Amino acid sequence: KENAEYHAAKDEKAKMESRIATIAQTLEEAVVVASTADGKVGIGSVVTIRYEGDDEDETERYLVGSIEERHDELDVVSPSSPLGAALIDKVAGDHAEFEINGNPQRVEIVAVD
Repeated sequence: KENAEYHAAKDEKAKMESRIATIAQTLEEAVVVASTADGKVGIGSVVTIRYEGDDEDETERYLVGSIEERHDELDVVSPSSPLGAALIDKVAGDHAEFEINGNPQRVEIVAVD
């Protein structure tokens, strides 16, 4: 009981050291991807999409990349996810189809930045 704070601090330190090791490993394996200016969706692109079949005419913006690239203003979609894979190499005006839990989805690519 007397050493509870000590043990809690020691556990927290171990968690932080583990996180540091994970980040260091990620940085060692990181690959810089050059964005293409050809208007196609690729890793690092910001994509504006509209889900078809929705009653509302709202759009959503996503950064195509890794969750480690979190951005305050954008949600991140992995290029290996169903949506991300469907968006790769599409251009504004194209439609992309994918499935989530067996439910077909279709989106329109509104813009690629």
